[in-house]
Amino acid sequence: MRSPAGLGIAASIFLFCIALTLPAFSYVSGQGALDHMPGYLTLLLGVFGTLMGLIDLFTRGDAQYLGYLSWIANLMLPLAWVLLASGERSKACYAGIAALGLSLLFLMIHSFSLPDHGEMAMAGPGIGYFCWLASMGAIVLATFLPGGQEVASKRDPKARYVDW
Repeated sequence: MRSPAGLGIAASIFLFCIALTLPAFSYVSGQGALDHMPGYLTLLLGVFGTLMGLIDLFTRGDAQYLGYLSWIANLMLPLAWVLLASGERSKACYAGIAALGLSLLFLMIHSFSLPDHGEMAMAGPGIGYFCWLASMGAIVLATFLPGGQEVASKRDPKARYVDW
């Protein structure tokens, strides 16, 4: 993994792990105080918001929860890591771009609900969110770096690198 592409994967994973430890976003609590949601908790609980968003989107046609679909980026990012590590550069690039696009949907969230706390107003993204974005940007950039596993082209089996 000492190739530039391998270092890009490592940088992306590092930034993702850092994002888990930092505040992902700020919100105004029921008492009017500003509070922060850590990245690891956002990762663990975000799946419920995603399910709620999908249910509302398909049953009522309501796009209010569309921003919650940003959690799907957490599935696309490891897919991009695996694809790049296996030499599938173009597929890794597409997965990274999809993750980056999905993560931007998070900016559409204006409020959310917590059990026993009711509706909370979003105050804005935290530094963990920007580390999360940087992680996705790093994997997209890594797809353009030399190195990684060599894979035969589909058109020319004797070719050494993936055909873009």
